[in-house]
Amino acid sequence: MQPVYITGHSRPVRQVLHNHDGDLLFSCSDDHTVCMFTTAQCERIGVFDTKEACVSIDLTKDSKHLIACPTTIGFQIYMVNDGKLLKTVNVPGLQAEKVNLSYSDKEIAVQYYANKQSFIRIYSFSRVMDPAWSDKEITETCQISCNPDFRFMNFVWGPLDKSIYACTSNGRVIQYDTGTGKIMQEA
Repeated sequence: MQPVYITGHSRPVRQVLHNHDGDLLFSCSDDHTVCMFTTAQCERIGVFDTKEACVSIDLTKDSKHLIACPTTIGFQIYMVNDGKLLKTVNVPGLQAEKVNLSYSDKEIAVQYYANKQSFIRIYSFSRVMDPAWSDKEITETCQISCNPDFRFMNFVWGPLDKSIYACTSNGRVIQYDTGTGKIMQEA
């Protein structure tokens, strides 16, 4: 193993991510861009302009779609091969914090902060990508609300995309049912 120095951003980098095959590396930054690099040569081969500081990214397993999470928008979906912006989905409030695709690539979850409360919204990926639905008509399939006394800090999808595990600012890990948004277990 050897260190590799890659340049491409002018502001702090928020996340780096390999695609499923491991041949591409993506990084997002406060400089309003997501950069795409080849893993073998560490050569930058693409730049996605998010128009906002980008705090989180995820990729479909087939590396066709990049999902970026700009801070004041919600999430944006890009074609990886040509960088074309396909959809923008807005969430309420002023601070989107994380985006994450389910293991099956069938759902997208976005964590955000609005009105002094933390939320996670889940969207159907096929509905988001359906050209018949405009950006403003897309609605979530489920919304998970955090207790106003604390915030969601991070989350991951559970087995078979049936649950989300969220950690909170008060030291708890909570398991939510993605169909209902109700607490299944709290530790």
